[in-house]
Amino acid sequence: MNLGIKRILFVMLAVMLLCSACGKKAEKEAAVDPAAKEQLTLGDKYYNEKKFDEAIEAYLKCLEIDDKTVDAYIRLSEIYMSQELPDDAVEILEQGYDATQDENIKKLFGERCQELADEYYEDEEYDGAIELYQKLVSLEPSNVDAYLLLNEMYIALEEYDSADEILERGYEATKDEKLLKTRYERLFSMAESCLEAENYDEAVFWLEKIVELGKENDSTLISLSKAYAMVEEYDKAMEVFEKVENKDEERAKDVHACILTGRGEQYYNEGKKDEAVKDLTDAIAIDPTQMEAYITLIEIYSESQNTAEADKWVSRSMSQFMNPESVSKESFESYIYTVSDYYSSKDDMDSCLSFWQKVSSLQPDNAEFKAQVESYRSSMADESYSKAEECLGNGDISGASAHFKQALALAPSTYKPGLIYADNGVYYLDQNGSFKTGWYTAENGDKYYFSTESGPAYASAYMEWHTIDGNEYYFNDDGRLLVNDETPDGYFVGADGKKIGGTGETETEETDEPDEPETEETEADNEKTETKKPESSSSGKKDTHSSGKLSLNVDTLKEAKEKNGSYALKKEQLFDGASGDTITMNDVYDCMSRYGMKVQWIREEATYALAMGDLVIWVFPGSSLSDDSVIVRDTEKYKESLRQKPLPDGTTFAVKFDPKATGTNEEVDLNKIEAVNNR
Repeated sequence: MNLGIKRILFVMLAVMLLCSACGKKAEKEAAVDPAAKEQLTLGDKYYNEKKFDEAIEAYLKCLEIDDKTVDAYIRLSEIYMSQELPDDAVEILEQGYDATQDENIKKLFGERCQELADEYYEDEEYDGAIELYQKLVSLEPSNVDAYLLLNEMYIALEEYDSADEILERGYEATKDEKLLKTRYERLFSMAESCLEAENYDEAVFWLEKIVELGKENDSTLISLSKAYAMVEEYDKAMEVFEKVENKDEERAKDVHACILTGRGEQYYNEGKKDEAVKDLTDAIAIDPTQMEAYITLIEIYSESQNTAEADKWVSRSMSQFMNPESVSKESFESYIYTVSDYYSSKDDMDSCLSFWQKVSSLQPDNAEFKAQVESYRSSMADESYSKAEECLGNGDISGASAHFKQALALAPSTYKPGLIYADNGVYYLDQNGSFKTGWYTAENGDKYYFSTESGPAYASAYMEWHTIDGNEYYFNDDGRLLVNDETPDGYFVGADGKKIGGTGETETEETDEPDEPETEETEADNEKTETKKPESSSSGKKDTHSSGKLSLNVDTLKEAKEKNGSYALKKEQLFDGASGDTITMNDVYDCMSRYGMKVQWIREEATYALAMGDLVIWVFPGSSLSDDSVIVRDTEKYKESLRQKPLPDGTTFAVKFDPKATGTNEEVDLNKIEAVNNR
């Protein structure tokens, strides 16, 4: 076919297409209702004259007559945009497209949706933007950017399910790899956020989705195994971890050690100690900072009384963790109480005290740690004092002195120098823990003579008649020198205590002081008070107080039980009904007695402790309730008088749950306490 013929055919085809187009336009115009066309024309007139309110009214009337009039929708959208009413423009175009399915309206509707959605997105008005982008992807299912923006906004609104679903929907509609890659990245990011927030179940959900997509890598597998471990699904965690290719990467090693530690604890709780030991030692070999692994190993070997292994892990752990800054507060406290309990189980009080002194030195402002130190110092002082009394009763003066020295050093506010009334005599202990011998004059003028003779009576006070330096003296049963009085056997002694008319004496009363060593000194600051160790047994309590106004605060007790003890508590925190009033030790006793369990006095010295079942309440008055000017003759009466004294302002309390406190193996029922309080 030659070129001329081709040209003729092309012209004919163009004419046919033009005619067809003209025919369609004419057909379309002919299809418009005349009344609608009249309103459309009127609207165009007003539109050109910029009379927009009248134009809007005319176009709307046009659409009431014929809702398929395309130009009316388009004109209305243009007017709304010119009047800065973009929402109205989008709405009218949406109505137009629904009514006509016209491509021009569809195109314009998409453009307006995009413009307005972008504005909402920039202003962070995500709800409005999401609504428009959803319309946009319905119009244009291949609009990749719209899917991505929707995903971002759902994440910003923390609607993570919707965020993932829109990317899944977008990939199914477009098969665009960018959407698939973004979906994986966003899933992993959401999972990591959940791990950081300790929302482990949610993290498992998102990470499993990545695995379902076939996009897992080492990072995903490590995170998933960690999440499984955190929800205590250790077998799943280990199964996933085995798929990790680079297990020597630092994060992989941390997670591996975490899984082994958790599974080791699980084995221990199930009674599988051999499996537990293997996992726990493997965990520490991978990561020496796995504190929980050390704690569980110490507990395992302590229970099995394998002291050598327990000591080994205590020693290794102390070199690793005696730095509270390197671990969380909760983990550090869990660790220190495990070590403390271990030493206590061995009755190794020296190690306990040394350990708590070291712990307290790390956090010198921690009142709880200070209280622990004081508690162990007091317990060790009590033990030393008891041993001293035992030695004293056996005539072992040097042994008694050594133990008294330790008691004075450990608890100087509790055990003070002074007169000691023991079962086998009266003694005077000086500030160095040594026993005085020879003459001694107390601050109140009472005189004593402590034996200088070697043997069981060494350093004990003379009683009854004794000849000293050729003179006869009579000493009362408490060791005091009798002066200016008649002796029980009918003799008289003068102001100097010497027997009148005795050997080497005349009838004339002498006033000279008894011969005393030149080194004799008056201990002005010491000895008005007997320093016999207070009884630690549970003595009978007299009903000197019966207010019954106090009740134990159950919330404080629950917190103490969860935290393995609470310290430095004010009375208002521990006792309901204590606000604005003073209380006594008897009030504390009465309060505890309300709950139907036997209450025991555990300690009555500078600090006090009462117990019922496994509940111990310590009282720290800040200063001794006793009066140094009082000479105690009846210990029980004196104790009762102290129990009736108001506790000073600033008195603090501590609560501890100790199954060995009373030796009864009873546990305090906090629900019962709460029920009694509510009666």
